[in-house]
Amino acid sequence: MIKSWEKSKFLAPILIAVIVLLANILYISGYSNPNPLNTRSGLSNSLQNNVFSGQNNIDPNDGFLTQALGKESAEDIIHGKLPWWDYDQQVGSPLAGAMQSASFFPPVLILYFSTGMTYFHIFLEMVAGIATYYLLLRLGLRKLTSSVGGVVFALSSVFVWFWTPNTNPIALLPLLILGIEIAYARAKSGKKHGWLILAVALALSIYAGFPEVTGLDTLLAVCWAVVRLFQANPKFRARFFKKMLLGAATGLLLASPIIVAFLDYFRYANVGDHATAITASVNTIGIPAFFMPYIYGPIFGLNNFDASGNLSYFWSNVGGYITGLSFILSCCRTNWN
Repeated sequence: MIKSWEKSKFLAPILIAVIVLLANILYISGYSNPNPLNTRSGLSNSLQNNVFSGQNNIDPNDGFLTQALGKESAEDIIHGKLPWWDYDQQVGSPLAGAMQSASFFPPVLILYFSTGMTYFHIFLEMVAGIATYYLLLRLGLRKLTSSVGGVVFALSSVFVWFWTPNTNPIALLPLLILGIEIAYARAKSGKKHGWLILAVALALSIYAGFPEVTGLDTLLAVCWAVVRLFQANPKFRARFFKKMLLGAATGLLLASPIIVAFLDYFRYANVGDHATAITASVNTIGIPAFFMPYIYGPIFGLNNFDASGNLSYFWSNVGGYITGLSFILSCCRTNWN
């Protein structure tokens, strides 16, 4: 079975996509409806829990930002207008320049449909998983190991607990690193080009709608590229550096419309409480939840039974968890070719 797995070219990506679909089967089947229009808008007064109480994700901006601004952007594009301006906020405000609408991020068109939120994030999970698979494969891991890694990342806590714009660039991080690895291999073999995937991944990361996360992803990519630059043989180091410059410059040029819109609005924008959000933290009850995410029940599900308010504080500030499989894999020694 493993031999046939190693020989197959498309089995692993297809399997990763199927596993992502199965993981979301309760949403796809209609048994559970994650549409933020029902839970965040205040338009419904007949919400009914299925088996468990609680919410399907942590941040209410899945409705306030991702769905509301994303759907508005999608409607503008489908009707032949560029989504530069949001006419629905008082006297109006920049729509694309505010970034979190992800107005020019291609998958945002999925949000035009009533079930768009579900399939938008399923798509991101598939991109994250399949890109991780090809990255691990490029790093010399076997196909089976790379497949497991792809599934683990696709179903990681950041995609399970957050349906907000901050998750969008994270799905593209493995594609960004993959672009660096392809450029490194092409420079090593003396071949031309090899920087296109890097450029596309960088541009899409910027268009994805959350510049803070894009900045962190890019910082990691830069560190990765610097390590590869020092590892490179001096004979092809200049070629690799040139490919990095071409990829980065092309990516920034491709993303220039949203960069200009963002910088133009940034001079007047008010980030509110987020200016001091860096001081937020999780209290000590968050330590066991880091490894057992539902030890305190469903998300916000038991808050009414906690007079101390610790549960509410925990769910409002937690950023994710480590899955058991991720922890086991991190403890395993891996020999790269």
